[in-house]
Amino acid sequence: MSSHSFQTNDFNAYLKSDGVRIYSIADNPAVTQLYSRTLFYKIGLLSGRGFVCVDGHVVAFDGTVLLVHKPGAVSSWKFDACYEQSYVAVYTSEFFNVGCFRWVEQCALFSSLPGLAFHLTLQQSNFFSCVFRKLVAEQGVATRREVQNRISMLLHAVLQLTPAEKLTRMEGVPTGSSVLLMELAERQFPPLTQLLHLN
Repeated sequence: MSSHSFQTNDFNAYLKSDGVRIYSIADNPAVTQLYSRTLFYKIGLLSGRGFVCVDGHVVAFDGTVLLVHKPGAVSSWKFDACYEQSYVAVYTSEFFNVGCFRWVEQCALFSSLPGLAFHLTLQQSNFFSCVFRKLVAEQGVATRREVQNRISMLLHAVLQLTPAEKLTRMEGVPTGSSVLLMELAERQFPPLTQLLHLN
């Protein structure tokens, strides 16, 4: 199986056995329908123009935005236009529960909220894109520790970022954030996927 794309019926099995999956959204358009939005840690790098809904708050973006979520966080996104490649890393609590990540839970930035969004400069975007490309290219080849170290490096870099301003209204978006959240969730996670969530 290619390290750049997944058979949709195998995604949960690989995530459950390896503890981590990294993929490009363009190469795997159906993958986000295969795992629970709230059971896993996630880091997403989205490049384009659109908006994300993070725990009921809308964040508009035109460029690159980074999402960092703990279990329990709910987010959805919509692209009006795509610029560069976008990526998502999904990993389990077991994968996260090792020494190189123990500093994260002690950090005020990560412990304050279950979900965070950050606008990136071009230089920051290039850095995160480079790391994600390596993670995707080396998937299935790199050791578990090497992958953990790369994700830890991503989280260290997040400490230099400022969380994006959260909006409640924007042109062309419904006023109620709950309405927007449900609309986006239905698009990305149809009811059938409830049968595919990992326990």
